[in-house]
Amino acid sequence: MDGQLVAFSAAAAVVTVVPGADTMLVIRNGLAGGFRRGVVTAVGICCGVFVHATLVGLGMASFLAGSHAAFACVQILGAVYLAWLGLGALHEASIKREPSLPRPDTAPRAPIGPALQGLASNVLNPKVVLFYLAFLPQFVSPDARIFARVMLYATVHFVEGVVWLCMVAGLVAAGNRLENPTALRVLQGICGTAMLSISISLLLRAMF
Repeated sequence: MDGQLVAFSAAAAVVTVVPGADTMLVIRNGLAGGFRRGVVTAVGICCGVFVHATLVGLGMASFLAGSHAAFACVQILGAVYLAWLGLGALHEASIKREPSLPRPDTAPRAPIGPALQGLASNVLNPKVVLFYLAFLPQFVSPDARIFARVMLYATVHFVEGVVWLCMVAGLVAAGNRLENPTALRVLQGICGTAMLSISISLLLRAMF
């Protein structure tokens, strides 16, 4: 068994289960569109790790971390995007729904929308960039095929992320089946507020 791979897998698993913007987005889309929408969002989010891994493997992420202006731009873009998603969740929470209405996952939805939302949320998250830049190289030996190794680690992280976020989507779907509109609106409100809080935090870091 590859010791470096095991160590990275354990560390990445811990990082994966810590709630953040990605988790909030899966909850938000799961509440609004059901289990399938939550799962598609999760897959889109986890595909973002390959973008970060590619940047690290090609050495481009170091430019982002070394340039204050470039990093601040990513922070601001990510903050604005999260704020837009958070406001959308708060808007959905303000809409009153009757228990007799069809469940969200009975209505067909195009998968591209939530998948792109998830991808954008992950790619525009500077914390993920820094995680891959500062953390992942510690598990790559100088004599290894660096790009191939980095992509292997990204694949492991992808699988862990999909499994965890799909579990989150499943829990949200179970809550939807309780058909309690008030509880669902409260969850949407909490989710939207959390996303706005993360957005404000990113903006403050970018400005100061």
